[in-house]
Amino acid sequence: MPVSKKHWRKDSEDLQEPSEKAKEQQAEVELRKLRQQFWKMVGSRKSFNFRSQQAIANQQKEIKTLQEEQDEITLLLSLIKSSRNLDRNEKNYIELRFLLQTKEDYDALIKSMKMLLAELDDKASARAVPSWSEGPSSRPEPPFTLPVSAQMCWQLL
Repeated sequence: MPVSKKHWRKDSEDLQEPSEKAKEQQAEVELRKLRQQFWKMVGSRKSFNFRSQQAIANQQKEIKTLQEEQDEITLLLSLIKSSRNLDRNEKNYIELRFLLQTKEDYDALIKSMKMLLAELDDKASARAVPSWSEGPSSRPEPPFTLPVSAQMCWQLL
């Protein structure tokens, strides 16, 4: 018996349309997938929130540390700019300038003393100096008065 075209279409529609049980199974599979996707998203959101909270906590610690550093620097600046410390700095500056000038004066004095000693050495060497083998007792006394430091140098010779 030939199947009519109309009937054939109806049979193909029946084949294409799943049964009620298959629909339920498909819905359950889809629901399971959606639940899995939902829980993955919940886990992802929790993980993101946890990482965000950690980042915020670290940033707050850094802000606190920087604020403490700023407070310390502000305190140091206020101490530096205080009138008492400014006066002390001025006094120290004046004393330092005085000490530097004193050092320069002493350096000049040392230089002139060295020149004087060199000049005295030249005068002494121009005279006939006994040889070292004769000993210190055979050295003549200088004919002029020397400063104490020069006398000590002369005695060492």
